[in-house]
Amino acid sequence: MKTTTVDIDELSKLVKESVEEAFDWKMMELRLLLLPYVSEEEQKEIEELYGEPGDDEVAEGLTLERK
Repeated sequence: MKTTTVDIDELSKLVKESVEEAFDWKMMELRLLLLPYVSEEEQKEIEELYGEPGDDEVAEGLTLERK
């Protein structure tokens, strides 16, 4: 069995990065949960009133699945 030594500062940095990634992911999930649902009919009405967004205005879509 191979043993690896890790500097305490390096370990601390890795743990901090992992916690930040997990926190960012949970915050993104929370933001998605708080967004109101927009049906296809409502979206169509919005696009008729305000036009469709341009290519530079479209954000990447995310889907949140409940577990």
